[in-house]
Amino acid sequence: MALFRFNQDSDLDGYSDRSELRLGTDPNDPASHPLPELIAGLHSIQAGDYVTATLSLLNTGLYDAYGVESVMISPNDSISVTNNTVGGSGRVRALHSVVVGSRIMPASYDAGTWQGTAQPFSAGYYSGVQDHVYAFTALDAGDVSTGTLRFQWDDGAGANGTLNFGDGYASPTPLDVGSYGVQVGMVSGEIQAGDAFTVAARTPRDTFQYAINQAPHTEPVVLVSYNDPQGNHRFVTPATLSHPTDDLMAHSGQMLENLGVEIVTQEPVTTTGAYTTTVVVNWPADVTLEDAHLFLEFVNITGTVAAEVPVTVTIEPGPTVAPVEWSTAVFSPTFAPDEDYIVMVFWTDWQGNIIDTAARPLSSFQADPKPAFAMDDADATWDFGAATQGTVLKRTFTFANTGFLDLLTYVSAPASSRHQRKKGVFHF
Repeated sequence: MALFRFNQDSDLDGYSDRSELRLGTDPNDPASHPLPELIAGLHSIQAGDYVTATLSLLNTGLYDAYGVESVMISPNDSISVTNNTVGGSGRVRALHSVVVGSRIMPASYDAGTWQGTAQPFSAGYYSGVQDHVYAFTALDAGDVSTGTLRFQWDDGAGANGTLNFGDGYASPTPLDVGSYGVQVGMVSGEIQAGDAFTVAARTPRDTFQYAINQAPHTEPVVLVSYNDPQGNHRFVTPATLSHPTDDLMAHSGQMLENLGVEIVTQEPVTTTGAYTTTVVVNWPADVTLEDAHLFLEFVNITGTVAAEVPVTVTIEPGPTVAPVEWSTAVFSPTFAPDEDYIVMVFWTDWQGNIIDTAARPLSSFQADPKPAFAMDDADATWDFGAATQGTVLKRTFTFANTGFLDLLTYVSAPASSRHQRKKGVFHF
């Protein structure tokens, strides 16, 4: 027996009518649909010249973000990334947060070590650099939040202390255990002297790592990728956190989107000859990528790479146009004009960490349409005249794309010690 279910999508926005009705959006309006809104931040711990970083995520949208993956890249050779990927098949549910970091396991006990009716539990975020198992033993008997009720704890590495669950304790408030963020609480009930339980604290397993090669160094850049019913989405996070559990809502609207690479062509390909293919890179972060690499690969019908053309480029913030020269004469196996090839471009940092890829058939090479930037001459010069100190000065300007291909534009205000710089990358 086979069961088939078909989900109707009346407005063809990728979200089924069933999902839209459940989440309160209009199933007949393609502009109205639920969507994830992912925010990411990085927390780093440095030990000498080596840095370990964890990723924190918050989804403020009405739909789950799935297939979540993050990649760390090196802007230049002042650092070397040694572990560049976190996640891969992760999921951040709607209106939830995830810290891809350490774990504090639930309190562990059994009938042989626990006679009381109270229930211990663990909480907090572990910031230690080694795994520890915390052992807890009741020194007194009694009811939680009454009388004298103490627990002795030991982390097995020389740290120990006493917790008070008697008079003055408000159940089930968690109490701090040591200085590494572990917390333990007690749900009301009875405790017998000698009752014992353990809590395991584990360091992060899925982390970024990089080495500092020289001082001063340039901080790494983290790219985040996730999926929803409309496809794959990518952004660069500029958010750095003082603690992995910091509230990411403070960084809402700061994720840098429109990251990508594409192949733009000027003419069809014939049997022989030299060609120049344009690779357009859009880099939204406010940092230059030095010695980045572009690899143009030509893959034949059997999946064999017949030619690879590498180019080293400097990627400035905003769009970069990189011409790549190549010839069918270098193909191996020999270029076959009656065969179609897939042309792929790989964009990496100086170490070879992949930032983005794109592909198109060789048969689609043509004189591609071009974008065209248009802006009123009056917007090119701004004269605010005299202004009282403290006045907020604002100026609205308009620019447009009058061509037939997407236009990438980077806007940067002049740098000044007395003025705040504001930059933006636009894709329209």
